[in-house]
Amino acid sequence: MYKELPANFWLPTAEKIAMFDSITAAIRGISPERQTREFFEAVFGLAKHGSLPLTFRDGIHEIKAHQPFALIHGLPHDRAGIDFAPYDNKNPQQQRWEKQSHVTEAVLLLYAILRDRNLITYRTVNQNADEMAQHHYVSFHDIFPQEKFYDTQSSRTNGKVDWHQDLAGKRHRPLNVPIIGVHVPGDNRIWTVFAQTPDILNRLSPKTIAVLMQERFFTPNDVLVTAGDPSLRSEPPHSVFSPDPKTHDMCYFSKRTRPLRDDDEEAWLAIAQIENVLSDPSIARGIIFQDGSLLSMNNAEGVHAKFIELLTDPSAATLRHLMKSFEIGKKTPPAELVLEQVARKMYVYDR
Repeated sequence: MYKELPANFWLPTAEKIAMFDSITAAIRGISPERQTREFFEAVFGLAKHGSLPLTFRDGIHEIKAHQPFALIHGLPHDRAGIDFAPYDNKNPQQQRWEKQSHVTEAVLLLYAILRDRNLITYRTVNQNADEMAQHHYVSFHDIFPQEKFYDTQSSRTNGKVDWHQDLAGKRHRPLNVPIIGVHVPGDNRIWTVFAQTPDILNRLSPKTIAVLMQERFFTPNDVLVTAGDPSLRSEPPHSVFSPDPKTHDMCYFSKRTRPLRDDDEEAWLAIAQIENVLSDPSIARGIIFQDGSLLSMNNAEGVHAKFIELLTDPSAATLRHLMKSFEIGKKTPPAELVLEQVARKMYVYDR
């Protein structure tokens, strides 16, 4: 259905086991939510002084900083049923809060550190009441179905997620989104796919591109519904494609991004054209996640989606468990937008 991404590298099994043991010894059960600073310091120490496989270090250093995507297989991760109790679909936030093993989170942080990226986080549906009350913020976000969100466009859906960028409606979006497979049971064919901005632009007319480069659009901040609610506007209005020829930045969420004015027929036609381009499977490349697969996508220079090709085991799909983080570059966010610097190289945004 889609062209599969080639892997940048595979971590051999022996090195995966050794890396799992090194991470476990370094973090010593420290929680990234309850003890954020201590967790970050432990993982930074491991990255600087600890024993990590050369395959992992060298492979990540070879991933170009501006590569639109990267794929690694065979990474260590927390094992469902061994290192933590498998989540259920009622209250996965509470189960994550109670989880004692955090190897997956450490791998995501190591991936950022070795590429000289900073982590960023937002208030999300992945936070439970205890975390909100105690001002804990989630640096690492589970992608796991939750019953009350099955029919949404959030990371808690059990269905497809249309073409989008993570937090497209936010004023400050993450530059990069790495996702790692934690527990992917069954033989279902559930794709995570990515389309690059230049490939999309090449299929649009100059007239359509000119419209999409104007600030005539907005994206509602409403991932908990399937269709965009025009009463929930992002700020400020935005273009779909950057007018700057030096970048390939875009801002788009299928079925949610819409013209500022309902009577802007030219803008509506441009939206229809981009939807037509994205409906062609040849525009995209992607993967079917396995346990320990890490897919990293540039969140500014393209869009990604989750599509279900085949469900041979629907019950297994409800247990599909991935985890992601949000990254920005070296530049520190503007001070007035930072709610709290909770740890070195990790910032909390409210918008």
